[in-house]
Amino acid sequence: MEKDSALYQLMGTCMNGVMNGIVNGDGEYQAILRESDIYSGELDRMDLSKEIRLLIDRCPPACLLGFSNYKAKFLGKCLPTEAKEMTAEL
Repeated sequence: MEKDSALYQLMGTCMNGVMNGIVNGDGEYQAILRESDIYSGELDRMDLSKEIRLLIDRCPPACLLGFSNYKAKFLGKCLPTEAKEMTAEL
């Protein structure tokens, strides 16, 4: 489907409306967003270099990936067989 077609644009508008409704109704997400805005403002005031900002941006995903790998290994070694099967279904 071409990106400039009316159908594509209508689909995008519908999806954005649905996603905005979900996000705006999620109190936990809104609280995280407010806290994130505070930290982002503090970083802006520090006037850090582009390289340092890029390192900061890359850290959380890398940490989460490491935690996910650790959690999978930990659960694989410590849980009984039935629990492993239940977590595999999730």
